[in-house]
Amino acid sequence: MIKIIKENRIFFILCLLWFIVGGIALCVYDKPTFSLWLNKNTSPSKDVFFRYATWLGDGFTIIFACIFLFFVKYRYAITATFISFLSGFFISLLKNYYNEPRPSMYFKSGEVHFMEGLKLYQWHSFPSGHTAAAFTLYCLF
Repeated sequence: MIKIIKENRIFFILCLLWFIVGGIALCVYDKPTFSLWLNKNTSPSKDVFFRYATWLGDGFTIIFACIFLFFVKYRYAITATFISFLSGFFISLLKNYYNEPRPSMYFKSGEVHFMEGLKLYQWHSFPSGHTAAAFTLYCLF
């Protein structure tokens, strides 16, 4: 275990830093205030970037990664496929259990910036499928 931590210390340091910064933000701000602060920091160039960057957290990215891994090493591909399926399964269960509102439903007063041309869902915001997919891929790679 110590060998794994030493070999991947940059990964673990970045994860620890992310948890510390995120933990401080969660302690200082409540969820609506933090969401509105993030939403106010927008620009047309960020809208264009995030319109396409959001697809990186989609299921197709995991599928492409698993297919790519078949050409690298068969065992990695099987492991990635199994872990991704397991992660997606549990995220779906949790989304249906919690059924939290998305920002389009939570902030109905019009104080939130939404990009034009995107379909806005109203429920099942927690846990984030994009975050789970990105974290799964990050840990696998």
